[in-house]
Amino acid sequence: MAEFIRSQHGYEEGWVGRKPLGQGAVGRAGMWEKRDADGNVIDQVCIKQTKAQYLRDYNWRKPSEVKVMEDLRDKPNNGTVQLRGYRRYPRSKAHRIYLEYCEHGNLESLIAKYRRKSQYFPEEFIWDVFYHLTQACRVMALGPSQRKVEYLDTYVHRDIKPENIFLAATCGYDEDGIPIYPTTRLGDFGLTIATGDEDPRNPSELKGAGTNGYRAPEQKFPSNPPRTFAKGYQEGTVEDEITDDSPEFSSKTNVWGVGACIYKLIWLTDVWYDRYRRIKENKETIPEIVTTRRPEYSKQLRDLVRECLRFWPSTRPSWHRLLRRIERVRNIARERWERTQNIPSDSVLCYTKEALDEMSSGTWVKRQRVFEDTPPPSYSSLGDPNSDYP
Repeated sequence: MAEFIRSQHGYEEGWVGRKPLGQGAVGRAGMWEKRDADGNVIDQVCIKQTKAQYLRDYNWRKPSEVKVMEDLRDKPNNGTVQLRGYRRYPRSKAHRIYLEYCEHGNLESLIAKYRRKSQYFPEEFIWDVFYHLTQACRVMALGPSQRKVEYLDTYVHRDIKPENIFLAATCGYDEDGIPIYPTTRLGDFGLTIATGDEDPRNPSELKGAGTNGYRAPEQKFPSNPPRTFAKGYQEGTVEDEITDDSPEFSSKTNVWGVGACIYKLIWLTDVWYDRYRRIKENKETIPEIVTTRRPEYSKQLRDLVRECLRFWPSTRPSWHRLLRRIERVRNIARERWERTQNIPSDSVLCYTKEALDEMSSGTWVKRQRVFEDTPPPSYSSLGDPNSDYP
């Protein structure tokens, strides 16, 4: 990793590697920065390097991830990590993707820090994340700008999860977003595919990709998966509870992934167990979301997440309906802060190292029983759980 950071930027002069950001089986990432004559940082970039043999487009064609990101970056207000450049290295058989640097890391890391402090996230921050991820759903639903095959009209990410959601710098009051929170960006389009209703591959040949706990029902293996797709599959587990009548991939597959991420922001645990018990029983959605937070999260937020996590795509909200409902609530908070520039204490998000170190312990507790639909607690002295925002 140190050798990677010391290597040349490879795209422009004047860049210096500063810190590694992560390393996995398929590649590594690091941050490079450029300074002026006085030593002030004037620009930063994330470089993602992947060995060609690990890419689907390994035979020196441009990687599919780059093609998707080139297409998405031309669409305004798109909620995705921005592509800044791409270069390949034939001698070392490597690809380098130059990306917008998101200085506050990924959402999974922030969730882990809040869990350690037993703290819930401010509801306004969750609405803001919901908004930006739905904007990403919007631009993916537009599909490829230039279609070689007309029916391939929608991008499906297939791996929407907190680890692939990044937190960039806060926006200004004249930009799109709540200005006290980092701007949310969806990234890592390595598993993204273009598909549509008439795609003969959909859904049978598109299943399996993604991460356990964040895959929509249509992404699951059939009950008797081919041997080539069966790595890590265990017959008789919850993986085996969804059978061959799986629905097709569509833009609502992305909606399901967003719902799973917002569920984790609310509960600080993923939707895995609740999802599979309810799907096995009646193929509807997860049980009612009830937390130990006081006041409870608004009914609008909790109900909207459950709608996103419905089994059948046809019963989930479309991205444009979802966006309209989110904007109505989110804009209340944005307008209030623009008018007063006053941040209530329960709306403050701790995301810097200093703020996280100073954050006190909260009231979050891990659920001990996730399979039973236990009755909600008494709210007589704790506020109404059915109240709306704000």
